[in-house]
Amino acid sequence: MKVFKQHSFRALTGVLLFLYAPFALGFTFPKEKFFDTSLGLTRYNMIDEGTPHHINGNALSLGLGVSYFAPTWFLRTNINFHLGPYEPFAHRSLTMDFFGTGLGVLLGLSAQGSELYSPKGGYGFALGLNYADIIGRSIGGNKEVFDKISSTDEANQVIDEYQIRINDFAVMPAFFFSWLKKPRPIGNTPDLLVTRLEGYILTLGLKFPIKTTYLSRIKYASSEFINTDNQTQESVPASLPTEEKQTGVLSGYSFNISMMAIFD
Repeated sequence: MKVFKQHSFRALTGVLLFLYAPFALGFTFPKEKFFDTSLGLTRYNMIDEGTPHHINGNALSLGLGVSYFAPTWFLRTNINFHLGPYEPFAHRSLTMDFFGTGLGVLLGLSAQGSELYSPKGGYGFALGLNYADIIGRSIGGNKEVFDKISSTDEANQVIDEYQIRINDFAVMPAFFFSWLKKPRPIGNTPDLLVTRLEGYILTLGLKFPIKTTYLSRIKYASSEFINTDNQTQESVPASLPTEEKQTGVLSGYSFNISMMAIFD
């Protein structure tokens, strides 16, 4: 047992000396992992043809992520918070508020055949995968006609409440432009431990849905509806629904521009 302990101690000592030797000889290793924040603008153009269900307009996204940088490529994983769009919905009948969260992965490859690290700038190609769970709710007193949303053709009912939940799984081919400082070596001296801005990456991409589904919930006003022929108010017939749920698939594309700030 004593001999085993001696050999174990020597083996552990040898491993520690092997790991420490490069630092003792003056070798340095550049940092490769960073954290980042991003601000993005997305122009949605997604619709379920033949229905008024869609998500169109401009939206903001705030991202927090972790990035790994090699000399000629990088990989980013992040979480996103989606805000908007806030544009009128369904023939301007409803005012909507959209909010959601998501996850993303982005792989970038330099197109210059050289290192990404250059304060003068670099560029390349990127490919991203994104998932988002976005919920839109009508706000304010919605008493306008929501034309053709109901499966009932007898009348265009007045909408009291509308909600749509969108699950968006998409792929995004993109171009990127980078402005990055040379990475600092790994160490524990004060100048290496202080947080600093390492650079920026600007991404321009088009998102195409792999599978984008929605679930909508429409709650109709229970006391009246509007007859579109003479615009007169009448009592709601008992045959008309007071609440309706619909599902479907959205198709189209979205344009995305994002600025990422990288910190160490």
